[in-house]
Amino acid sequence: FPVTISVVVTDVILVKNDLYNHIFTRKGDRVKMPRFGTTIPDMLFEPLTEDLLFQIDTQLREAFAYDPRVELISLDIIPLYDQHTVNAVADLRYVELDITDRFDIKLEFEG
Repeated sequence: FPVTISVVVTDVILVKNDLYNHIFTRKGDRVKMPRFGTTIPDMLFEPLTEDLLFQIDTQLREAFAYDPRVELISLDIIPLYDQHTVNAVADLRYVELDITDRFDIKLEFEG
């Protein structure tokens, strides 16, 4: 007899997955949506500078603002220079669910 496995993706997980997809989609890669995505995937090969941190902050804010299902409460960009890593921590409000949750991104740079 066949075994059926059901996977349920909750609303918050679904939105988080959509946000990760948006952030890690290169601008111009989405057909008929040239402004969708970020340049963050390309930044991972750049030197980790204050200007780059500002660009990451700006692009993450734009990605969160693009999705009407979330409202950005706070965003912290935490560089770990010795590890060639940036941790981005966002507190998001999921509008339709009226839930606040943390959204973490770890960006590892070529060092």
